[in-house]
This record gives sequence, structure tokens and C-alpha cells, in this order.
Amino acid sequence: MHITTFSSVFEGHQCESVIDSPFKDKSLNIEIVGSCNGLILMRCSKDYLGSRRWLWNPCTKELKGIVNPTIKHGLLDYHGIGYNRDTDDYSTIVVATRYIERYSNRYRVYEIELCTLGSKLRNTVFGIVSYEIISMDGKAEAIFVFGAFHWIGRRLPSNRLCIVSFDIRRENFIEVVVTPLVSDILNNVDNNHKALGDLAGCLCFIRTYGGFNIDVWVMKDYNVSESWTKLFIARLPVVEKSINSVKLLWEFKNGEVLFVTTTESDHKNRLVLYDPVSKKSKVTIIQHTARNKWNIEAYAERSRDA
Repeated sequence: MHITTFSSVFEGHQCESVIDSPFKDKSLNIEIVGSCNGLILMRCSKDYLGSRRWLWNPCTKELKGIVNPTIKHGLLDYHGIGYNRDTDDYSTIVVATRYIERYSNRYRVYEIELCTLGSKLRNTVFGIVSYEIISMDGKAEAIFVFGAFHWIGRRLPSNRLCIVSFDIRRENFIEVVVTPLVSDILNNVDNNHKALGDLAGCLCFIRTYGGFNIDVWVMKDYNVSESWTKLFIARLPVVEKSINSVKLLWEFKNGEVLFVTTTESDHKNRLVLYDPVSKKSKVTIIQHTARNKWNIEAYAERSRDA
């Protein structure tokens, strides 16, 4: 595992430090499926013989195996991890997709399981839900803000996209309210890529268009429709490949925002540092790249003087 000093990267000097992987078996397939408060949720498998989930704290080097979901794994499994302030416990969620046969027809269905960690381990299966979770690049990242997981999805049998949330305290689904404009952008088939993110603790909606533009909308007051605001449009330097997908990684104290993007043809990961004040972007190719951008997470440690 490689940790790159971003300030050095954007000045053109690659400066690396290395954190040893907690797994010594190099043949393991390790996938990062979520992170929260410095804890990294990983799924590890080997030779398609099943998988196991682990929580890793890179700061303390502590590694802990956690219980696997009880629901049947299917075509795609989406994971996430969040923190419940009321109980001071962490919870993991899994959305499992599979097909069922009804009246000689096959239907894709979605099942939810919530696993509460801590002194009292509890698994709750919510069965088949009335929402489809939309995957981007084969993965639907769960964005955890305001005590709830969030995805882009649709209420079945409708084809109209919305923002779906699952509250870990109330243990229920709701649709997050959006303005008509945000709803139209969500459902505009001409947009290259759509994603959700966490910007300074607020839910945000990200889209790419025109090959080199990134729109960021932020919901400043949670679940208040009128609070959706277009924060900025990041215009990237025109390179030889247009953007295929984007993920928001981090907002720095000076307001600069870090993204990771992939391009359409070569699928290379690029770090994009955008300054909303100067409206300028810096781009660099990641040398030690993950197989896809979803295996890239931002990790920050407080200085000892802080």
C-alpha cells in the first residue's frame, strides 16, 4: 500500500511513504469497500473461495475480522460503514443483488443487511426492498453523512432516478428531497457520470459533462430541498482523454478539493486538485494506481502538535 504526499505530487516530485499491508498473503484479492473516521472496511478473497470482511486502522495497525453478512451473495454486493452517535457504535451495511424466479420470469431484487458492531453484535436483515441501487463502474459507493447511507437509486418500478438514504438509527429508507433542477440533472441521460460525495460533512451531488467539466452541488441543510446549491464547476485542463468517472476524495482547510478521475479509453487514474478561489485545476497521473478508483481512499492523520 502506498501513501502519496499530494503537495509533492502536484509540484511534479513523487514523494512516497509506505504503510505495510496488514495481510501477508500476496495472493489475496483485497478490495476497499468503505471507510469512516479513519477505519477502513475491506473485503478479502482468494481464488473465489469466498470472502471475509475486515476493519483496519492504519494509524494503530489494528486489524479486526468482522462477521460476514447472512444474506445470500448475488451478482453484485455493495458495502458501507458508518458511525451511530446515539449508541457510540459502528455499523456496516450490505446491499446484495440477486435474481428470483416468478411466473417463469426472472427479476432482479435487492436485499439489505445491517450489522451493528460493538459490545452487542447484531445483524438485521430487511429483506427485499423497493429500491434499485444504481451502480457506477460495477460499484455503488455508500456515502455516509447525517447518520445515513446514501446512494443514487430509483424506486421500483419507476425508471426515474433519485437519491436514496438508509438511516442507521431509525433503520428505514427515505428519498432525499432535491430541487427540480437537480432531479432533471440526475435523470439527464447525456451526462457522462453521476456520483454522490461528502463535502465538509454535507451531502453533495457530482456530475461530469463535456469531457472535462465537474459540477458539484451541495445540500447545506440536510433534507431541505431549497438548500441545494451549485458550489462550483471545476474545469480540468484539456488532456488527450476525456473523463469517464469521478470520485470526491477530500476537502482541505484552504478550500481546495481533491478528486480522483478515470479516463474513457486508457482508464488511468488521475488526481485532480481544484481551487475554487482561483478556479484552477492541477492534474497528475497516479503512478501506483489501484485497479479502479474505488480502491483509492483519502487518509489523514492529525499532527502531534494539533
